[in-house]
Amino acid sequence: PVSVSLLRTTELQLIRLVLPARHRMPSHHVPGVLTLQCLGGRVDIETPERQCTLAEGQLVMLQGNEPHSLYAHEPAVVLLTLIHHPPGAWQPRES
Repeated sequence: PVSVSLLRTTELQLIRLVLPARHRMPSHHVPGVLTLQCLGGRVDIETPERQCTLAEGQLVMLQGNEPHSLYAHEPAVVLLTLIHHPPGAWQPRES
């Protein structure tokens, strides 16, 4: 499996992230509230204030603009749910 956007509307986006073992996603932030749910493997989520390890089935919520990084201890799959802020901030390209 590969990382892919599963759904994208003007309010919501679902992305399946596929992370190889020992992969680090550097610190970044996004404008909207988001959740990260581990679908398989084990992933560290780190913010300036906290760090947690997600195992299969576990979920964490982050506030908009909260810097965070991810680290996969082993091959992992994570479901990212992003609430676009402000609503409608993302618009599809004109055809």
